[in-house]
Amino acid sequence: MRRQLRRQPAALRCRAAGTAAVPLEAARQRAELLAPEAAAEIASGVRALEAAAGRSLDVEWALARGRVAFLQARPQTRPLSSALPPGERWTRANTRDIIPDLPCAFTRAHAVAALDRAARRTARRQGVRPAPAVPMAASVHGRVVFNERVFLAVGDALGLGEPFREWVRSFAGGGGRSNEVPALDRRLFLRHPVIALKNLFWTRSAEMDARVYIASLQDARLRRETDERLDDAALVARIQTNPAIAETDRWVPLVAQLVASIAVGNMEARPLLGGLDAASLLPELMPSTSVSVSTRLVEELVAVAAVFKGWAGGASFLADAPPDAGGWEARLPDRIWGAVRGWLRAFGHRGPFETDVSWPRYRDDLRLLAKALQPLVASLETRVGTDQRRLDRFHRSETAWTGMRPAVALLQRADLRRKLRALAKRVILREELRSEVMTDYYEVRDLLLELGRRLAGAGRLDAPDDVFHLELEEVERAIAVTGYDARAAVRRELARRAAWRRIEVPNRFGTEEIDEMPARALSPGPIEGPLRGTAVSPGIAEAAVAVLRSPDEAERLPTGAVLVAPATDPGWTPLFARAAAVVVEIGGLFSHAATVAREYGLPAVANVERATDLLRDGDVVRVDGSTGVVEVISRAPRATGQA
Repeated sequence: MRRQLRRQPAALRCRAAGTAAVPLEAARQRAELLAPEAAAEIASGVRALEAAAGRSLDVEWALARGRVAFLQARPQTRPLSSALPPGERWTRANTRDIIPDLPCAFTRAHAVAALDRAARRTARRQGVRPAPAVPMAASVHGRVVFNERVFLAVGDALGLGEPFREWVRSFAGGGGRSNEVPALDRRLFLRHPVIALKNLFWTRSAEMDARVYIASLQDARLRRETDERLDDAALVARIQTNPAIAETDRWVPLVAQLVASIAVGNMEARPLLGGLDAASLLPELMPSTSVSVSTRLVEELVAVAAVFKGWAGGASFLADAPPDAGGWEARLPDRIWGAVRGWLRAFGHRGPFETDVSWPRYRDDLRLLAKALQPLVASLETRVGTDQRRLDRFHRSETAWTGMRPAVALLQRADLRRKLRALAKRVILREELRSEVMTDYYEVRDLLLELGRRLAGAGRLDAPDDVFHLELEEVERAIAVTGYDARAAVRRELARRAAWRRIEVPNRFGTEEIDEMPARALSPGPIEGPLRGTAVSPGIAEAAVAVLRSPDEAERLPTGAVLVAPATDPGWTPLFARAAAVVVEIGGLFSHAATVAREYGLPAVANVERATDLLRDGDVVRVDGSTGVVEVISRAPRATGQA
């Protein structure tokens, strides 16, 4: 425990209408407000509580007339470096592209616990046992982060060295930039046969395991009754038993298993190309008929936009679209409503930052769909249609296969086709698995909102959406314990979020850096030379930049611009229909951005460090998705007031 004096400009006082900030006189702003004896008593009490709980806690206390009273405690959500083991490296790879920068309390608490358990289970399946005292996932300043051991454990256990570590970071989207698979000495695997064999069987069974689990999710969904009136306890039980919540120990490791099998498939395919440039050639050689559910989302959205384009009232309707399906059905011609309804049936459970239950989905608020359709309808005549894109992709693939024949023997080509077909199936399965899990997660969101409506109706919350700022345990207490102050818990969470929002958390960092993050300010600064990252989708495009930090800013992306973003998830997918190329700060070789960009025929570069800080709207860049280079051709003028 430690004491740290800070300047406190105001105090919170109780008033009839609630708390109010009252300015403190200058002499008291830096005064010692807590006597040493009281501080020692509080520290002793916190240590005792944490010892009893066996974990770090956020503890609420009150002091009146010299007596300390402990009010409540909860698992710590903002660990300082002293709460995490020293010497560990943390990464936001594979979390930043699926979880928003600051997820709600429900999502954050569930994600950290689930990812920690799943990472340990995955490591054990691979023959590696992480130390029990070292967390595999954590929340740092409100952001969900992974311990880098998650990605590097197997390579480290086999002694594969730094080249392999760099490639794994690149593949996983953790900041590495190497597209080249390092040469592996097979004798290393003979020295560690148990780990090698476990990984072989684990990755080989990924496709079958994924198909079986997807079928089980669909069957369970059909068996669940959804039309009965449930009481509060039954609603909570339904959340607890929903597969998206209750089965994270199954589906999260299964995602990791698919990713590992994709990595192995990639490693097996590359040597068959001999001395050819595998980084740029392999994406072109992938089966051109393979299209993931994420790419179908945007292709079918373009088809809906084409239907709107043929209706004279389409643009005006989308500009003032109602939020509910009933409003759309009442105002749209039957043919157009039928196309919209079909799209919503297939993809309405998706949406921006869909892994966070607090974010609405397309089915929740159809204005999100209108926002995605508007620019597509406006620019449809100048964009390449879906059929033409697929035909272009087929021709590129055939040209690549023809071009590599002189350098690759017939039997090697046949083996390569087989391996790439299997690789494409695994990539598509990973996207399908996520879509199925998100279907169940959508149900969790609905159930939470219903509980929020009931709590707000009873005066326990100010608004139904406030329920997302409570962890599941707190939701249960708000339902079951009459005296529990859920409103105060929401206010505390909102105050934490306001503080976290001012802190910049890097994509990769060490434990010792955490305490200093509040003082870090990342300024754009000059760009010296080209920006470099991981080549994830081949091709070259030269266009002006549009820097977006959220899909909510979609209207700022001009048709034909280069989309620059921190990372992308399916909520960003409609923007790919208008982009000329994609540049992201985080994303592996088979991440969402890479997969959709390849299938949609867009050049893309991932792992471009601080791309959203260094580039600005209007910069003209040349994106080379075959080499991983983003070259700045010209800089846009700085905005007024910009440093």
